[in-house]
Amino acid sequence: MKITRIIGLGIAGLATASASADLVPLTEDVQGKGNMGTSFRPVTVGGLPADFVLTARSMIDDSMMFDPFAPGSVGTIYIDRDDRGAGVQTLSTSGSKGISGGGGHKDEEILVSFDAPALASTIELEINELEFGNGAGDKDDPVLFVALASGGSPLVFMEDAIMDAFTFSSSKRGILDLGAILGLDPAAGVLSVAVRETNGHIYLSGVSGSPIPAPGALAVVGMGLGVVARRRRHA
Repeated sequence: MKITRIIGLGIAGLATASASADLVPLTEDVQGKGNMGTSFRPVTVGGLPADFVLTARSMIDDSMMFDPFAPGSVGTIYIDRDDRGAGVQTLSTSGSKGISGGGGHKDEEILVSFDAPALASTIELEINELEFGNGAGDKDDPVLFVALASGGSPLVFMEDAIMDAFTFSSSKRGILDLGAILGLDPAAGVLSVAVRETNGHIYLSGVSGSPIPAPGALAVVGMGLGVVARRRRHA
């Protein structure tokens, strides 16, 4: 980040700036296709390691769909063909290739764990094959679990909160902006985000997020604001 940009944003801008990191596509053209194992670090479009790791769970007790600690089994990450995105399979690599809920493998989830706490306002999740259903038929009922750097149990966000922060780019694909979720402080530090499907079938097709600015960056902001103030006095 350039110093001139930090000065322009100011302290408030550091807390509210959105999508400053490029989205890392979880698609075949960037990641390759197939089973990626129980822990997978994607690469960026430029081929560099992403600053987050993906893990998966399958066979999650579907009677505890809103419980982040619901029992389940370790799963594997599967990158499906074309631009569908990432899904979940069992350790025996069976089951569908998306994140499924309510089926033979009960509920499934993908956990995005950041290397360093990410600023909530910069985190975006691209979700594919999503049809909000509110429990109707075979449509999707996703649940989000957000673990904060400040500690405590993960925050739980159900479908209504997700819908309000979701923008469709096509009929079944779009961006979930964590900075727009009611009840989540956009200035909070986020350790991890889990996307669980409890009814239908979705894919996680992209992730972005920027680390919380270091204390030194805030000091630079303060110095920059002081320079601006002196220039105004001399103007």
